This record gives sequence, C-alpha cells and structure tokens, in this order.
Amino acid sequence: MRKLSPSKQDYLEVIWLLGERGREPVSVSRIAERLDVKLPSVTRSVQSLAKAGYLAHEPRGLVRMTEAGRGQAEMIHHIHQDLLLFLVEVLGVPEELAENDAAQIEHCLSSVTAGRLHRWLLMWEGLDEAERAALRVGRGGRRIFEDLSDHPSAGWRA
Repeated sequence: MRKLSPSKQDYLEVIWLLGERGREPVSVSRIAERLDVKLPSVTRSVQSLAKAGYLAHEPRGLVRMTEAGRGQAEMIHHIHQDLLLFLVEVLGVPEELAENDAAQIEHCLSSVTAGRLHRWLLMWEGLDEAERAALRVGRGGRRIFEDLSDHPSAGWRA
C-alpha cells in the first residue's frame, strides 16, 4: 500500500474514531459533518480509500474499515496522541494549540521519529514529578520564541 496524503489520513482517523475504533460502520454524512466537508468530497475520498483496500463502502452510505484501514488509522491516532502528550506535558503548549499542531505534524513524521518519540514518552511516563519538572520546557524560564510571528511570511519557519 502506498503512502497516504494528509487528507486521506484524516479521513481514516475520523472514520476510526466515529466507528468505535473501526469496529462499527459509519455514515458518510457523519464523516462529512466531522470533517466539515461536502458529501461529494467524502464520497470521492471513501471510494479512493476503498480502492486502496482501507475501507469497504456498504449500502446506504455506510463505510466500514478493513483490517488494513484499522491498522493505518490506529497508527495515525497513536502518533497524534504521542505528539499531543509531548507538546502539552513536556513543552507546555496550551492544549488547543497543541491539538492543532499535532494534527499538522502527525502527517510529516517518519516511522523512525514516531518510534523514538514513543520510546521517549515511555521513559517520561516512568519519571517522578520532580524529574519531569526538570525536563519541562517553557515553564518560568526565558521564552525566546514568544515574540515571533506564526505567520509563514515571518520566515523563521520557512
């Protein structure tokens, strides 16, 4: 199976979440509502994902995940959760911003980086609070990036 676009990864993750971790069928209207897209866009994406072997399109607009789709969605969701934990707990990023950042970053991470982040977080979970506090970033210290613009034209992210 080939690499999925960020949009297709989002579809799989949403279908997995709406369908009780991929165990239940989901209507295309619920997918459209959750992703805030029009029904024809959902239908095209579902057809593409079905052709690739990730979904089965059932009668009456229902979509069911295949084993391959469940596996891919679980991996995407797991990476998202790891990123969210790292951004909030370690870097001190506010939760809403961390959620948005994790949703963007999850699509760019290699499996090597995702695996190393996960192993680092397992180590983090084993630390006591004093050890975690010593490793946290941005809490009370100098905030060198605080005044930088998030706009792409600012150049520092480009």
